[in-house]
Amino acid sequence: AQEDTAGSRDPEPETDPPTVSAEEPTEPPVTEPAELPTEPEPETDPPRDPYLEDLEQGGIIYRIYEDYAVLLKCYSGDRIIELPAVITSSAGAEVPLTIFADTAFDTCDYLQYLKVPEGVTTILFRTFLNCRNLKEVVLPDSLISIQGNTFDNTPYVTIISHAGTYAHQAAMNLGIPWKEGSGLSETIE
Repeated sequence: AQEDTAGSRDPEPETDPPTVSAEEPTEPPVTEPAELPTEPEPETDPPRDPYLEDLEQGGIIYRIYEDYAVLLKCYSGDRIIELPAVITSSAGAEVPLTIFADTAFDTCDYLQYLKVPEGVTTILFRTFLNCRNLKEVVLPDSLISIQGNTFDNTPYVTIISHAGTYAHQAAMNLGIPWKEGSGLSETIE
């Protein structure tokens, strides 16, 4: 009788590499990374809002882009400021002022009256933070966004705007005194 040796064989050590038959394909070892393409991939999104320059006018710094301007920071010591609707770059490009940056007027201690021009659409976070002497801000009909904490620690401010506008609703939502109008009670002398 034949002896069954299948069950009595010693197991192969686990450290031995598996054997590959000649019929099984093997992959060549990878020694170098694949070559990178020589041409860059095309951009899926075109560049947004080409930046032109930062410009100071009357103690206010604006960042000018191709199609709009952002009020970055006010260092003016003026008590009354009426901002321009259009900012002209040093190269002569005219762009609308549309955005007030985060903390743009932060700690402007002298500022009491501010007229924001038509065309401004967005006032970012904490724009008027710590403007303790600010009494009136005229906001335009074009305004569509006032972001959080815009008037924190600005205890005496009144918002002036037309009834039914976003600015009017924002004043009500923020609990800030509001009156209808389009001009400051004080004017530049």
